[in-house]
Amino acid sequence: MKLFTSVCLAVALGSAAITSAYAATPLEESRAIAADLKASMTEMGDASKAGDMKRACAASRRSVDLLDQYMVKFKQIRDSNPSADADKLAEADLIHAKLSNQRTELNTLSGEICAKAG
Repeated sequence: MKLFTSVCLAVALGSAAITSAYAATPLEESRAIAADLKASMTEMGDASKAGDMKRACAASRRSVDLLDQYMVKFKQIRDSNPSADADKLAEADLIHAKLSNQRTELNTLSGEICAKAG
């Protein structure tokens, strides 16, 4: 649950750090990915609590994939505006690093869940 909260917080921070100065389409895509990620992680938690480890495994793998997609989109948006304020760029880089750490934790958790699923 701590990981779920951490990932949601990192994704929310990432969404907040992206301003309207960036292209609308990638921003909308990142928001859609973030919503899908939240739903997938909720499904992972619900399935795990219910003891349905196969469903939890599938949701965890989907969550890792969605977080990967979100990180790529986040980096794309950040890189598309190199003239942004240096503090905003530094903040975006920090958020990306946090997302990377969360991705590592999520991937490890996914491996553990899938091992239990058999």
